[in-house]
Amino acid sequence: MDIKHLLNGDDSGTWYDVPGASKVKVKIKTLKPKRRREITKKHTRHKRFGGGLVEEVDNDAVQMEIMNEVIVGWEGIEMDDKPFEFSIENIKILDDNWPEFSTLWNRVVFKQTGLEEEIKESALGN
Repeated sequence: MDIKHLLNGDDSGTWYDVPGASKVKVKIKTLKPKRRREITKKHTRHKRFGGGLVEEVDNDAVQMEIMNEVIVGWEGIEMDDKPFEFSIENIKILDDNWPEFSTLWNRVVFKQTGLEEEIKESALGN
């Protein structure tokens, strides 16, 4: 296996079909586990509680930053018979209002960063 693309960072992304939407594709770039940890750390606050130190993660901010970083384009999305412009604002609109879009990019990121396995293990109590 050639790992050069992993070390150099493949920012080009991969096209994924949106389930249930014919001819609609979303381009999602790889989010490396290290970058996911950096984003999570950025949105983690430490608070004193009950004599101890507690971490509080702003999951909404983490989700938003990851979403804006990994979604790098789309094709086939229209509004009023015109292409729906790719922008950070429009990413949020689609994520908030189109469950298939949100599910797609979340599943891709979970698989890329190993979160999928962490969640399964956590659910099993391991």
